[in-house]
Order: sequence, then structure tokens, then C-alpha cells
Amino acid sequence: MRDKFAASDRPFSGAAAFRRLFASDGKELAQDDVVTPYLSPIWYRGSSLSDTWKFTHYLDRHGTQQRLDSAFTDELVKDINAGATVKQLRRKIADQWDIEDANRVVLIAKGGFRPQSIKGNGWVVNEIKEKWLCRWIAIDICPEKKYYVLKGLRREYILHSDQKFEHTLQMKEMLRERVFRNVQQQYGKSSSFNLPCKSITISYISNKGEVARNSHRPVWGAEYTFELADLDQAEVFSNEEAWLLPATETCMVCIEDKKISDLPVRVTAGCKHELATCKACLDQWLTSSLESGTWDRLRCPECPELLKHADVHRYASKATFSRYDELVTREALKDLPHFRWCLSTACTSGQIDDAACTKFKCNECKSSHCIRHNVRWHKGETCEQYDKRNKKRLKDDKASEEVIKKTSKNCPECKKAVTKWTGCNHITCVCGHEWCYVCFAKFERNNIGFLFCRHKPECTEVDPFIDVVD
Repeated sequence: MRDKFAASDRPFSGAAAFRRLFASDGKELAQDDVVTPYLSPIWYRGSSLSDTWKFTHYLDRHGTQQRLDSAFTDELVKDINAGATVKQLRRKIADQWDIEDANRVVLIAKGGFRPQSIKGNGWVVNEIKEKWLCRWIAIDICPEKKYYVLKGLRREYILHSDQKFEHTLQMKEMLRERVFRNVQQQYGKSSSFNLPCKSITISYISNKGEVARNSHRPVWGAEYTFELADLDQAEVFSNEEAWLLPATETCMVCIEDKKISDLPVRVTAGCKHELATCKACLDQWLTSSLESGTWDRLRCPECPELLKHADVHRYASKATFSRYDELVTREALKDLPHFRWCLSTACTSGQIDDAACTKFKCNECKSSHCIRHNVRWHKGETCEQYDKRNKKRLKDDKASEEVIKKTSKNCPECKKAVTKWTGCNHITCVCGHEWCYVCFAKFERNNIGFLFCRHKPECTEVDPFIDVVD
């Protein structure tokens, strides 16, 4: 490469060196890495030995540039090394050049994997150098108000455009292609974000702070909000952009500093609030809710909204979701006529069986059990012979059942016997149903999540807040 450039009209000086080589996934190649010919492009950085940032300023609309003075460059580099975001860099440059509106400052990554204008106000500038191999930023000052501000998912992006958009669809397309599908850390890896423009909602924010959702001709310099209809795709983008973001949030549960991407976009489609619980703590919340028997009433930890199957799949760990999915499946199948689960402890299969037959044979593990007695199949015996052999045991079981009937009450929902030894009369059954142990009345929640119970007149329990609920 040195010989190639020496023969060109831009030879490198003696103070320059080809110091770093990179594979197309952004990984720097070590001295002993084996490079397979024709497998993929190899990126190189030819730079001075200092390998520091370079800043230039566009002097006119024809692309003429000049370097910034070294004193101001040193200040910018110091801020970048300290973790400055794009918004902070815009503000510093605007103050230096007496520009009131910092959004007019356009930062353009030159060279590297993705030469383009840098749109995310919350992006950490130094990450662009490390991952996209950009160490040269060109600065342009756009004419007044020739940009659009888009806010959503707790993020802010500045879209600079020389041509005015005629419809919000153009804004959606630019946001989708230049931001949502263009933040992957690895070069050459396609984005997993594939939400169509029709599923992106753009709303105008008036000077009074009012939001207008109807389509209209975009206004230069105005602020807009965006929403994504698909929460799964919103999380795809959030995860792909995560490496560019600083830790700016604090989880209210673990009290640790988190990135925006560490927090859920929304736990459910019905949630209208910003989340303050990180994804790790949300998973623990879901796990503990399953263990407490409320799997069919999983709620957002910050509001009364109930989670759907897709919400649990999105935020629960693999093990937690597997357990939840099993419970949902069992609940859906339990009311099917003649459906039975295999009794083998090593099998989780079930099937619809012949109602006239007392012998169940699992199609999955091939084990058999007796439908009449609900035990493993009594090989070599009929059900009558089994009853005769176990007459004494059946007598003892019947006596035990009588004791249980006297000392317990059946859950109104699943009919299982529940024995209360101590504590209050508010019962939460293993099936998730909540009821009063005295009068069997159901505990319910109103539309804001407040728990109450309409006890029967003869009950010794009284809900002091029932008048407030009514």
C-alpha cells in the first residue's frame, strides 16, 4: 500500500504510516491474523503517528474547506475524549462562532465505514471514531431553520436537508434509511430493522406544545415526534443503536446508571408513561410474578396495564418465558374434552385420548398411565384388580379426604382444596385466583390497579375502601 501511494499524486510523508487494518465487521486485525483472499474487503487507516482527530470547516456551498485552528481543535478533542455527545459538540461550536441556534451546526463524518452527517444528538462522538473508523469531522453551518428536529423513544435527531420536504412521508423515509437502518456497529452487517414507513407515525409539535397527528407539509426548523407501531422493531433499533449511547438514566429499582437502550421502549402497547425500570429488573419482576402464581395477570411494574404473550416474550429471559409459555399452553388446553397430560416426570407432552379407553399411552415418550386412577399403568392388572389390591390404601385415602374437607375450603375457581393455618383471609390460590376465605368473594382491581373485595353481607370481613371504589 505504501508503494501504491508513493506512485500516486498523493504520497504519504515520512511521518505517516499504515497503522491499522480492519475486517468488514469492524474488528481490528492483529499482526498474526490470517487474511483469506477475496473473502471480504479489508479497510485500512493511513494516518499520522498521533492518529488524532481532524476538523475542517466548509467555507462555501461548493465544498471548499479549511482546518480549524489548533487551539479550538484541542478543546474539541478534549471534550470528545471526555465522552461528549453530538449535541454537546454542536453547542460548543455554536458558542465559539456566535451562532444562537446550535441545530444549524452540521457534523459530517469523513471517511471510515459510514461517511455521512451525524444525526443523533445523544450519540457519543468518540464511539464513531472507534467503531466506524472516522477521525475526520467536517463542520458545516446550514442556513437558518433548514433542518427538522425529530424526537421519540427518548431520543433526538436533527435531519438537515437542502431541499424542503413536501410531505411527512419523505421525512419518514429519511429517518428510516439514514437513522433506523444505519446505526449498526459492524460494517457489512445488514440492519434487522425492517419496519415499513407506514408504521412510523410523525406528529407536528406546535409552538404551544400541541401535537397534531394529521399529515401536512413539513415546516423547516419545526419539531416533530415519531412513534413506531411495532414494539419488537422499536427494540431492534434500540439495541442496534445502544453502542452509540451514554449512560443517562437511572433505574428506580437497582439504582444503577443505564443507557436509554437498557430501558424498555414500552412494556405494553397500552403504557403511556416513560419507564424507569431497566430490562434486567423487569425480567426479575416477571420471574417473581410467575413464582407468586400470578402468571395470568402479569402487569407492568409501573402501571396497571396487563402484559400480553408478545410482551412477555419480548422482555423475559428465555427460561422465564419458557415457563410462562408452558403455563399459558396448559391453561388453553385444560378445557379441551378428553385432553390429558402425560404423567411421566420426564415428559411435558399431552394429547387428546379415547374417552372409552382407561389406558393412556403417550405419543411422545411412549409411557402409559391409568386414566381412571391417574397413576402409572398397573401392568398385569385390570382396574378392578388394582382396586382390590389397594382397598386398604383407598380406605386410608378416603379418610384423609374427609379430614381435608373438614379443615380446608375449595378455591372457587379451580376447586382445589386450600387449607389456611394462619394469617389473613385474603387467599391467593396457586391458580392465581384471589378470594376471601370466609365468604368466597373475589378480590378484584379497578381500572387504576386498586385491589378491592365486595364481601358478602354475612362475612366477618369488611373492605373499608369499597365506598371509594364505588
